[in-house]
Amino acid sequence: MCCRYLDPFSKDEHQQLYNWLHGHAFNASVTSNLLATVWIAAPQDADTELLQKTKENLFALKDQPAALNNMMQALAFKGGATEMELIRSLYNDVRDANLPDYNSDLHATAAYMIMKAAGRRGGQTDILHL
Repeated sequence: MCCRYLDPFSKDEHQQLYNWLHGHAFNASVTSNLLATVWIAAPQDADTELLQKTKENLFALKDQPAALNNMMQALAFKGGATEMELIRSLYNDVRDANLPDYNSDLHATAAYMIMKAAGRRGGQTDILHL
């Protein structure tokens, strides 16, 4: 994810990136990267409707393997109580090493996502019900 280390955007920059993204067609990897960036680098006073649309568009890509890494990185940085079910589901989907399409990189990213989410909740991994 190329843009997750940016400082928060201004409200105008945030809106411009969101609008630009929706005016272009990209593959799942690029789209998920840009949506994750819009979510992660959102200003503190970002438009809540725009943030909700951004998350919905990002989470709609959850069945596309090329989008999973970016989605899980975004959830690691910004996921909260409202995303816990999705975090649990994504982790459970990628952790089974016996599946024919098992990907150890995705499993590692999912574990990182779980640790970051648990850390924001005071290290309470039991809330994740893994």
